[in-house]
Amino acid sequence: MNRFLLAFLPTLLFAVRTAADLGFVSDGVWRSGRVYSVYDPHYGRATPEVKRNTNGRGNPLTIGGKAFAKGFGAWRFSVIELDVPTGARGIAGLVGIDAEESGRGGDTIFSIRVDGQDRWQSPSLSRLDPPVAFSLPVTGAATIELLTDAQGYSNGDLADWCDLRWLDATPKQSTLYRPEAGSPHIRAELHPCHLAYQGESLPITVIADRPQQVAVRWSITTDDKTVRDGEIKVALLSVGAGVAIGGRKLTLELPNGMYELRLQAAGTVERVIPFGVIESRIGRPTGGSIYGVNHHEFASSYEPLAAIGVEWSRQWFCWAWIEPEPDVWQWGWHDQRMAAATRFGIKTIGVLGGIGEPLWSCLEHPRKNGATTQGCPDLDAWSDYVRRVATRYRGKIRVWESWNEIKRKAEPEKYGWSVAKYVALHRRTWDVLKEVDPDNRLLVCADSLAFVDRCLEAGLGKAHDGVVIHPYRTGWYPEAKCASHAVGGTGDIAAVMTTARTWLDQRQRSDAGVWATEIGWALSGRGWAPVLPQTHGDYLARTYILAQGAGCAASVCWHDYGHGMFGVVGPRAHPRPALLQFGGLISRLADAHPVKRWEPAGTLHAWLFQRADRDVLAIWSEKGTAFAALRPERAIAARLYDANGNGRDFRLPTSGRTIAVTGSPSYLETSSLKGLSVEPREPIEVDVPDRVIAGRTIDLRCLVRNVSGEDGELRVTVGAADGITVTPAAAVTVAAEEEATVVVPISISSDAPPGFRSLDVTTVLPGGFEAPLIVPIRIDGPLLVTVESFDSAAFANGPVTIDVTATNTDREQLSGELTVTPPDGFTARPAQVPIEALPAGGSVKASFTVSAGRETRPGDRLRFRFVTGAGAVIEVQRALRPTIVDADGDGLADGWTLNAQGGTAERPNLVTTSIEPGWAEFHCQRIDCTQFGGGWIILHRDGQDRVEKGRRYRITLRARQEGLDSTVGAAVFNLRPWENCGIEHRTVVGPDWREYCHEFSAKRDSDRARFEFYFTETGTVWIEGMRLEAIGE
Repeated sequence: MNRFLLAFLPTLLFAVRTAADLGFVSDGVWRSGRVYSVYDPHYGRATPEVKRNTNGRGNPLTIGGKAFAKGFGAWRFSVIELDVPTGARGIAGLVGIDAEESGRGGDTIFSIRVDGQDRWQSPSLSRLDPPVAFSLPVTGAATIELLTDAQGYSNGDLADWCDLRWLDATPKQSTLYRPEAGSPHIRAELHPCHLAYQGESLPITVIADRPQQVAVRWSITTDDKTVRDGEIKVALLSVGAGVAIGGRKLTLELPNGMYELRLQAAGTVERVIPFGVIESRIGRPTGGSIYGVNHHEFASSYEPLAAIGVEWSRQWFCWAWIEPEPDVWQWGWHDQRMAAATRFGIKTIGVLGGIGEPLWSCLEHPRKNGATTQGCPDLDAWSDYVRRVATRYRGKIRVWESWNEIKRKAEPEKYGWSVAKYVALHRRTWDVLKEVDPDNRLLVCADSLAFVDRCLEAGLGKAHDGVVIHPYRTGWYPEAKCASHAVGGTGDIAAVMTTARTWLDQRQRSDAGVWATEIGWALSGRGWAPVLPQTHGDYLARTYILAQGAGCAASVCWHDYGHGMFGVVGPRAHPRPALLQFGGLISRLADAHPVKRWEPAGTLHAWLFQRADRDVLAIWSEKGTAFAALRPERAIAARLYDANGNGRDFRLPTSGRTIAVTGSPSYLETSSLKGLSVEPREPIEVDVPDRVIAGRTIDLRCLVRNVSGEDGELRVTVGAADGITVTPAAAVTVAAEEEATVVVPISISSDAPPGFRSLDVTTVLPGGFEAPLIVPIRIDGPLLVTVESFDSAAFANGPVTIDVTATNTDREQLSGELTVTPPDGFTARPAQVPIEALPAGGSVKASFTVSAGRETRPGDRLRFRFVTGAGAVIEVQRALRPTIVDADGDGLADGWTLNAQGGTAERPNLVTTSIEPGWAEFHCQRIDCTQFGGGWIILHRDGQDRVEKGRRYRITLRARQEGLDSTVGAAVFNLRPWENCGIEHRTVVGPDWREYCHEFSAKRDSDRARFEFYFTETGTVWIEGMRLEAIGE
């Protein structure tokens, strides 16, 4: 039904019920009344039943302030199948969202099918809408189905069919709101899943109990900024007793994006409606594309999928729903979805098994829900089911999967399954499908290609038209060269696809395809590194660019349309950025084929595609902002599109032009990009001395490039760090693509402790572009004090001599006094040693005799302190007893865990750990990685630390390494949900012991933080200190 049906009075059909009632529908017998939910705890659950004469929770049916004694209480996705009683010529009633859903959404569509044909549909109704009365002729009909289709999984959708009656005379079909007396109701007539299409106006409807004129204030915001607002006057005209309605249209004229519409009527009634704006592709099928989505429950979702250009829908067929008892067939739920797929021209991949098989098909292995089985079904019953499904949807579905993710049962031989039994079922499925329609294609379930090899060994032969892979990469991102459980080996998404293609070719199956029927990212959840909704959308677009770039996938189906944290729409059916990015991607790359990939340079990725007479460059950064210099062979006029599909004119001279790219792909489109070069270009280079002496002032020389594409002011800001003050530098005016030098003076306090600091250097470019850069700077005192090893246990036997070497690391000679301070209960002789005129590079040795008046305790430390004539202070501490305890002897400091995450079956990460003598802490943690197959080597402490949002913290470690070429990282994360707490910093660690300090302000509160160190290659790392501590207030 057209969404504008209720927007304007002339289009409404009204009728006054004059037919006599034959009785309440809920008092009669139904064929079935089921609430369906694929994602209940067990797949294929179709219970409990719809409630009679109560709402879905067993309480009175109540809409607004009125209770109803008769009707049906449903929720989510439900089907009530009824025989039309003798003498019935019509049906009438009232539908709406139950008042028990206070404070929640709704967004449920009620519909009626008569003898299998769609005959009536309500608007999408929420708790804030008045109920809708309807009447519908059913003269001569045999059956009707009452359906509810929620547009979200947790949207507050207790859907009530109230006062539902059979009529003995044929009524006029009608639809009419039934508002209560009082304040008006206000609606925005959006497309399903809160979408508005480019080029259309947005109808606003106001409903009340009496004629009146209503002033409606409206505003549209995005990113907390108001982009449009105004006021409209709406005249409400009477359309029946106690009902008045009126409407106006808002001209949106908004770019594709996410918005929030705020409506206020009569000065008191307010409604806030999130929505997305997209360019609709309905009526413009892509044809031959890979774009697909898993969406198993939402009949209303076919329209938005068609609108963004999706070609494939992966649909689960639940045998337990279709044939709950032997030879009892119920098709309503699936028919509704297949009808929607046909209406919007979307192709279906049908999954026949693994979703919910009726208990009677295999009684030996029941699920806990008591309605389905986990076992291998009777093959004759299975064949009959497959034949019925394939025959009913012949010509509508041509691609099938025999089972979903069977490896988990067949390989370990759970619930009576085995590889051989799956192969037998699959071959039986093959025979039936080819008999029904030779053009049917059947895919073999390949949780991994290794599993398909086992199926081949068990007699699969050529009874398949392709392999199914589900190449999830939990905790990674699309470009990561990580291990793939689906195809083996390591690589990014493109490599996964080409590996699967090669695997098929090696088995002489050039006729078979690679079908990635599930892939996706969760915003958060067990095992998933949390990402923001925008990043979730970025990952979707980049996944499809890489998969399409590989050029060998038949289809790639995102998981999922609306399931929890995976969905492209949220739990209340509001669009997420992923839905808009999907549309932006398809609008640019539909029907395109790959031409060239530029090898990744740093974080920059670029891929050239060609479609018809257009070239399209997809370009993005896998992390943060990157800058790319684009240089064509000749000057060109192009269009540059953002991730959502908004375009602008873009001229590219032969001298080239630099653009800023982020994790959201951009698309450069023109007639030809032949000869284009793409190179990374950094907006700033900072000249940092190898080391800085405390008490000095130095100049940071910054070479900056104006890569913004426009002339203007350019500013460099440097954030202060512990012991460092910064003198702000003036802004400079720089022409586009030109360079300038900016000098930023920084002063190091004389008492700044030695070690590394992280300077946050930000270049602010014309147009508001910001290019952040972290610059490590090493602060040394002018004197390096080294404490030689000693035996802490020797204190029990008498005084211990501790040798110290002091080396002048400055350019000038040093004089001063080296003092030692022992802990309480200890003495040191001498207490101080004078150092006179120590030349640059010179060394002097001193010996101290330390006597113990008690046993050593944790925290006992010797403190050596040297003050130069210029006031610089150098202090070194040495523990008197081990600070790392390994009570269980596993080679790890107690409270710490080693996670060698990643690697492959062929090349796992091989790591050993031990506790060794340290440098300042007496003992240290040693980690040896002798084989690295991918991922991270992580030393972490979980749940033992607390950080408070806005407070400043310092990570301290002393470390050295052998054999590493890269870095050691330090990070603090929040556990469950997994979120960065404000730092993830990599440090170049050398072969000599050094102290490293990283400071950060916590982004969020965490009572159970994860504190970790990590590296990503073979080599040996020694770490001591390992402290996370709050600094200041």
